[in-house]
Amino acid sequence: MAGERSEEGQDFTVVDKRERRAAEGGGEPTAAGRPSPPRAEPPPAANQEIHEAPGITPDLTSLFLMLGTSAMIHLGAAPDPVTGQSLRDLGQARYTIDLLGLLRDKTEGHRSPEESQLLDDLLYDLRMRYLQESKL
Repeated sequence: MAGERSEEGQDFTVVDKRERRAAEGGGEPTAAGRPSPPRAEPPPAANQEIHEAPGITPDLTSLFLMLGTSAMIHLGAAPDPVTGQSLRDLGQARYTIDLLGLLRDKTEGHRSPEESQLLDDLLYDLRMRYLQESKL
């Protein structure tokens, strides 16, 4: 395959490095004489702590509050956490509010009374704010 021409008329070279990798310990030869791919090793325990948030467990309340905060930012009622500036994007706010409504419908019968109360209050507040902002 070395020295073949591509469609654009430029030369390229293909080099099979599998044999060299097997000799360097990158993989053991298979029955066909080809090396197997190198085995992935698990990351050290110190790296696993980076991905874990100790003491924080995901729950519906956190999800509802996260989406509610996003809607408030898009309504201009809270500053953007990155820029610190208030922005107003009513389309995105409506999408987020509708998403919370969808979650309410899809989780019906699976929420605790506290989660249901929080979601109902949050949706009411966000919808009223949306109506006020859309009239401006």
